[in-house]
Amino acid sequence: MEANDPAVRALWQKMNGWVYDGFNATYARMGAEFDKLYYESQTYVLGKKRYIDGLKKGVF
Repeated sequence: MEANDPAVRALWQKMNGWVYDGFNATYARMGAEFDKLYYESQTYVLGKKRYIDGLKKGVF
C-alpha cells in the first residue's frame, strides 16, 4: 500500500467500497448524519509524521 502499487490500491479501493456501503446502510437505518467524514487514508501520512517526530523528541 505504501509503495502505491496499482494492483494493491485497486483491491483496497474495491474492499473499502464494500465497507463504506455497509457503513452508509447502517447510518441510514440509525438516522445518523455527519457534517464531514475523516478517512484514515487521508490522515495516515500526517499521523505517521507526528508519531516519528514524537519518538525523536522522546515524547513517546
